[in-house]
Amino acid sequence: MAQCIREDVARWASHREVLIMGDFNGHLQALDGFQDTNGELLLTLARTLALEVLNLRPECEGQYTWSARNSRSCIDYVLATPALARRLTHMNIDENGEFSIGSDHNRIKLSFSRSSWRTIAMEHRNPAERHLPQSEYAAVAEAFEQNFQPTEPPTYDQFVLELRRIMKKHEIRVNFRGGLRRKGWWDEEVQRALIARRTANRLHRAAVRTSPERSA
Repeated sequence: MAQCIREDVARWASHREVLIMGDFNGHLQALDGFQDTNGELLLTLARTLALEVLNLRPECEGQYTWSARNSRSCIDYVLATPALARRLTHMNIDENGEFSIGSDHNRIKLSFSRSSWRTIAMEHRNPAERHLPQSEYAAVAEAFEQNFQPTEPPTYDQFVLELRRIMKKHEIRVNFRGGLRRKGWWDEEVQRALIARRTANRLHRAAVRTSPERSA
């Protein structure tokens, strides 16, 4: 696949802009907190072909492009030639799956400016940092005891891998703008509370409109 991308970019990038989107099945340190072989290949490919990874730009809203089996990560990426990348005004990753029905990959929406004079300074994201709050230690230990029950004596690597998997679910991610990134369950609870409040307000207004007027 990498060779096909190199050939296509070499064919087209000399006289027009190039945009590449797809599932690279790789992880980057800046987004997932670790980097694998495919992630390294992606960055090498981008450097070699002078392309920018738009997922790393500050215009990108959202981070996780894949969600399944109580897990989520970034494995889908958008690469663009520098001139096209400078025209990017907004990139949205549908982390909540509102527009990604029927797929475990989240929709990616791109918006570009038609103007070539857009000179807003662009800064890349700093590597993501992970933090396991002390308040989560007991929950991690309990989850490990309940979930890690191999039929045969586990190896050290299996032990560590399972522990890291469980710890990752309880970690808090520090985003590139500083501060703590909200977890998905928080957004869902807030959304449910807002819907409940709007419903209560509508019922209250309807009751006020339909109630008989009190005599003075």
